[in-house]
Parts: sequence; C-alpha cells; structure tokens
Amino acid sequence: MLAEVLDARLHALWDPAAAEDRLAAASEIIDLARAAGDDARERLGMFWRFVALMELGRVAEAESALAAFERAAQLAGDEAALVMVTARHAMLAAMRGRFGESLRLAERVLESGRRAGLADTTDLYGAVRAMVLLEQGTPQEAAFMVELLLDAARHRPGHLFEATLAGVLATFGGLPEAGTELQRVLPQALGASGPRWLGAMTAMAVAASATGDQEAAVALYAALAPYRERLVIQGGANAAPGPVPHYLGCSPRSWAGKTKRSVSSPRPRPWPGRSAPCRLWLTRGPASLTRWPHAPAPATSRPPGNNAGKPGPSLSGWA
Repeated sequence: MLAEVLDARLHALWDPAAAEDRLAAASEIIDLARAAGDDARERLGMFWRFVALMELGRVAEAESALAAFERAAQLAGDEAALVMVTARHAMLAAMRGRFGESLRLAERVLESGRRAGLADTTDLYGAVRAMVLLEQGTPQEAAFMVELLLDAARHRPGHLFEATLAGVLATFGGLPEAGTELQRVLPQALGASGPRWLGAMTAMAVAASATGDQEAAVALYAALAPYRERLVIQGGANAAPGPVPHYLGCSPRSWAGKTKRSVSSPRPRPWPGRSAPCRLWLTRGPASLTRWPHAPAPATSRPPGNNAGKPGPSLSGWA
C-alpha cells in the first residue's frame, strides 16, 4: 500500500527541485515491492529510478537502471514496459547525435507499441521524432510542430506550451514571433512549477538568446542557475533536450555580465548548435556540467526516410 502511495505522489508532485527525493522514493518503492512480492510495482520503482537519474544528469547510472528495468520486463513478459525501454534507447541515441539509429528505434516503438496496445505509443514515437526534428528538421516540418504547439496551448492552458513554441520559432528563424511568445509567457513561467517547468525555461532561454532579449535572459539565467547540474528531460525521459548548463551558456558570453552585447551579439545558433556540446557532455561526465563549452555543431541535413502516413512530432512530452 505504501509503495502505491509513493508512486502516486511521484506523479502528482513533480517539483524540479526534488529530483533527489524522487530518487530516494524510487528506491523505497523497489524495496517495499520486493518485500511484498509485487513484481509490477517493483518495475514501476525501477523506472522511476531511471527517470530520476536522468534528471540528475547521471546518465551512465540511468542506463544501468534502464537495463535492469528491461531485464525485469523481459522476465515478466511485460510488452508495454519493453516498448518504454525501446523509446528511451531511441531518446539516448538522439542525445548522442545518432539520429539514424534513433529514428529506426522509433519505428520499432511505433510497431511494437501498437501491437501491445500501449495508449501513448504515438506520443512516444513523436517525442523522439521531435528531438531529431529540432536538430535536422525542415521549415515545413517546423511549421507543423508550431501548429501542434498552438493546438496544445489552446486545449491545455497553464502547461507552458507557449514557452516551447518560443524556442521552436527561434530555432527556425521566426525571431519576431519568438520574441512575442517569450514576452507573453515569461511572467507566468517564472512563478510556475511542475514536470514541464524546466523544459519550458530552457526553451525560453533559446528564444531570449536568439532575439537578444537582455531582460528575459537575465531573469532566465537566475531561474535556471540552481539547476546547473541537471539534465533537462521531458515526459518521463521520453525526450531530453540537453543539460541545463548549455542553456545558461546560450550566449557566447555569460549572461551573468548582464550587458546587452553579452546576450545579443554575436547571435548564436542556439538549438541547432546543441548536438555537439551535448555529445561532448556525455563523454566527459557530470563533472563537466559546471564548465559547459559553447560550440556550434557541424551542419546537418534532414534525416533520411519517407515519413508519409506516420505520426508527426508529439507535444505530450515537450514543454
């Protein structure tokens, strides 16, 4: 019973500052479930452990936790859990810039998830597609993503989808529109919390950097600084835009200087330039988080493959 209460609490109270508490709660769920012989609840605790470790930027440990979860799911014949595992492997591949592998795994998620009857199969597939799109997408694909975000904002007010919209617009060159969305949502976001909050703040950091909004940049820097050792994750780690220190360094000079030039000149390539430092971070480990390098990624092209008839990017995991 206590394990169920802890699981429900983790869903209901997802404060970005409480990642360590989530990790401790996950361990407690595992211990209680083992004592009660509740294998299904134990797997839930194992998955929460993976998510918390990803939040904390402890990626190697998270991958070990994911492997343990996968073994438990295989032994139990839990097809839905195995779909979740494949989706997270696709996310990790995208984080490392292995976009072809990521998309191939996403196709497996779509096929096996539909076969298993997993309700959020399309969302899992779309979250990975969105990660790749933000690195290699075309303006046409970006326009489709913008429409999805606008629709999500209309139907789910208060979830900060407008913040994601600002980041996407800035990424693909819609700077006036990005600036407008940034100004509209920033006051609300600064006082908000929840599972989408950290991703929303980093998306707005992209917009502030690209549009040269000094005031927004300084406010976002102050809000993000306490999380400088964190990895931004979305939707139970079905997507991971990158480490927080990247967004603290979206400007070529530190925002802490609080000068207009330090924020807006020269103007960086915020999200398309994220892949290279993200991969570098994964090779150097968490100790590098406080010394985050700003380096543009090589030019990339659109991912191969025909996506006709396939679901597009999903916004359920993006904010």
